[in-house]
Amino acid sequence: MKGIDVSNHNGNINWSKVKADGVEVVYIKATEGTTYQDQWLNSHYAGAKGVGLSTGFYHFLVGTSQPESQAHNFYNQIKDKKNDLIPCLDIEVSGFDVGDYAIRFLKKFKELSGMGMVIYTGAYFSRDNLPMEIKKNYPLWLAHYGVEPWKSNLVALAGFTILAGHQYTEKGHINGINTNVDMNVFNESIFLDKSNISINNTDSSDWLAEYLKSWNWSEWVGKLQRTVGVNVDKIVGPITLKACTLLKKGCTGELVKRLQEILKAYGFNCGNIDGILGDKTYNAVVAFQKSRGLAIDGVVGYNTWKALLGL
Repeated sequence: MKGIDVSNHNGNINWSKVKADGVEVVYIKATEGTTYQDQWLNSHYAGAKGVGLSTGFYHFLVGTSQPESQAHNFYNQIKDKKNDLIPCLDIEVSGFDVGDYAIRFLKKFKELSGMGMVIYTGAYFSRDNLPMEIKKNYPLWLAHYGVEPWKSNLVALAGFTILAGHQYTEKGHINGINTNVDMNVFNESIFLDKSNISINNTDSSDWLAEYLKSWNWSEWVGKLQRTVGVNVDKIVGPITLKACTLLKKGCTGELVKRLQEILKAYGFNCGNIDGILGDKTYNAVVAFQKSRGLAIDGVVGYNTWKALLGL
């Protein structure tokens, strides 16, 4: 899923244009420390929800005030808002006992809200500052620039069990936003109502982290184009979309493999990539359709292919 994160640095945003540019989810900065609330929080929230985007919020952890009071600040600002996405703890500055502060923040926020969190950080920062207690129990939103979406080779270095998102540039451009914007891709586990499918569950977490180490969008598009017999330029467009034929339960072949590959990249576990559209792949298609507001029939037709290809 295509996502962005925004704060006061992005100023006024035309959210209708943002949605028209293909953005599906947005994280909004809510708080920092114990007293700071982002001045654009309510405006950004109202605008994003007004056009139907899935929204979530993040807190920037600092060492200048107690983590428990920071958790209270964050909770108080988001408790009356709809959280579609798992709340996020942004951990990227040091100079204090980062691991201890993070654990205490997470514990207090859980007590206040009943919700878990996703951790936003970099791989090297994670390696040097975050304890395994966090890495084993919370999903990672990885910041790694200069690589293609989902193509980070630093997932293992970060040490987390679950990879929920990848921020691949801080200099993105989106219609409706006049500044550079952080660009992200997320999988299904970022949604609050799906967060329990991965935590401490090796069947639904290890496979994804391992699979995403080798995921490459442009190479996959090239494979798809070769499969459907169109010019291989590794850029999806109407010709590639039109060539993707209808698939339903019981279908077999190379195109089913391409379907299984991209479903897994989006975070929908369809089992082995075996070219057979059986029960697991069918269920993954249904879950994908549900997450995108499509007709839920388990049939991969034009509209489902269009959503899978990001068109």
